[in-house]
Amino acid sequence: MSGTTNEKNLAACNDQAPGTTNEAQIVGTDGLQRKAPASDADRKRQAELQARAALAGIALHRLADGSWLAHKWNLSKPLADHEVEAWLVQVGAR
Repeated sequence: MSGTTNEKNLAACNDQAPGTTNEAQIVGTDGLQRKAPASDADRKRQAELQARAALAGIALHRLADGSWLAHKWNLSKPLADHEVEAWLVQVGAR
């Protein structure tokens, strides 16, 4: 029966493969492996930037290589990580 566990093997009900961590592995366009934002500060900064952009009607996506892609009205703009905050201020996303 699939989807069942027994009392001795509780790992079978875990959605995480044995020996893996909760951090997502990202492979950039340069072929280097990177991890998703690891610290709480990184995750908080990413969420804050995406929320500020959303309030201005801009979809802001984090790319695998660590850069960003902003979308609005069928237009898109690639941004380096260090450019995002200044660009959001420039377009009025406060």
